[in-house]
Amino acid sequence: MILAYFLFVYRPLNARTKEKESLLRQTWSRIETIHRKKQAPDRIDYNHISQSLKRLAPNMERVKQTLLSRIEIDSFYRDKSLEFQLVDYENHRQEVIESLGKLAQTRQSQIPPSVFEGFPAYHSDLSHPNYLWIELALTQHLLQSMIYADVESISKLSVQRQRTPSADADLPPPLIPVISEIQFVCDSSSLFRLLLMLPLRAEEIQKDLNIAYPANKPSLYIEQILIQKNSPEKPAHIFVWMKIVGFIPPLSIQKAAATKDNRQPSSAERQTAEPREN
Repeated sequence: MILAYFLFVYRPLNARTKEKESLLRQTWSRIETIHRKKQAPDRIDYNHISQSLKRLAPNMERVKQTLLSRIEIDSFYRDKSLEFQLVDYENHRQEVIESLGKLAQTRQSQIPPSVFEGFPAYHSDLSHPNYLWIELALTQHLLQSMIYADVESISKLSVQRQRTPSADADLPPPLIPVISEIQFVCDSSSLFRLLLMLPLRAEEIQKDLNIAYPANKPSLYIEQILIQKNSPEKPAHIFVWMKIVGFIPPLSIQKAAATKDNRQPSSAERQTAEPREN
């Protein structure tokens, strides 16, 4: 199993990562070359370094755009995150859960109701509820990937947004990680398929794996994984615990922050704020 993962998962993904990072490595190499040519601080040609960085800027921008394109979220969820309406979110959350439940039945994956309770949910002390839409999209694609990978059963799911970093006004908004912990049972071939699918975009899954996966899937990344034999009688039948990372992209953060102070209260919020007559 480990050898197969190395040959068919790690090596192809490693090659793809190296290809994506080639421009970045070239940039660092040029900067290092400039640094080594200078023997003492008083001989450093800051103007030359500045000009070199300006020439490298287009390459750095291409690297940045390539990376951001991997985590791009469906425009439907980006637009919804601009103004949070609780009823709208709860209705769509239920629609996603029902849709995944039907897909799981069709593909014979078992997902108990307790798993769906782990979907991102609103609570009164939640900061930036706008981001719930992005978290919902990431969670939907995580479970959807598992179903399309033919995972046998999912037993536990929890989703947690990492603390929003304080961003300097002069710097671009940071990425916000969304961590999902999930437990499931499957055979080795399903796990192999899932490991291939998670970091791929929808179009790459369709092309490379010949799976008719729905459009607009963002890349998801494995932070930790634990694999155990589920039964001595079935060595290919395994229990898996994984920690998966998705990201709220900078554009979503920026737009949500920009509309937070300017938005008008919803009718439900106005009704809550109005004093009641006895």
